[in-house]
Amino acid sequence: DDEIAHLPVGRTIDLDLAMGRIALIYAAWVLLGDRLDRDRADLIAAPQHEVITWVAGRIGSLTPAVPLARGRPARRMRPHAAALTEYAAEVIDKRRAQPTGTAPDVLDALLAARPKGRPLEPELLTSHLLGLLLAGNETTAAALSWALVHAAAHPQHWDDAADPTNAEHYITET
Repeated sequence: DDEIAHLPVGRTIDLDLAMGRIALIYAAWVLLGDRLDRDRADLIAAPQHEVITWVAGRIGSLTPAVPLARGRPARRMRPHAAALTEYAAEVIDKRRAQPTGTAPDVLDALLAARPKGRPLEPELLTSHLLGLLLAGNETTAAALSWALVHAAAHPQHWDDAADPTNAEHYITET
């Protein structure tokens, strides 16, 4: 409710980015136990949006190439990838320094993993963490976007989505 309430009314917004931020806030909490505030989520959601948009464009193109960034595209993606990697490292370091003490989450499972008897290498741990956090986040953001678009086009459904007693059912159905 709080995140939706902060969406600007009467202004054009980037719905993909706004829903990506909301999905990221909840994914970070559920998967990593990290409670992102809106400002921090914006700093992570924007680079994520750029990387996902670039990858989607490469995958959607007619070229059979693997979506690798070389040359100018690599330079353009580098700061976005660095912001995401920095966030992952921050979350990992924080968890190692202070375990949650609550029910284990995905980050705990990654930290406890011992393939071939050894902990995951830092780069592999970061890669897995970002893959899990960001891959599902885009589809969740798209579902949220379409739920809002549908509700905006159907006033009776908007009332359901806006009513706290019905919002959970509306989102679950979506």
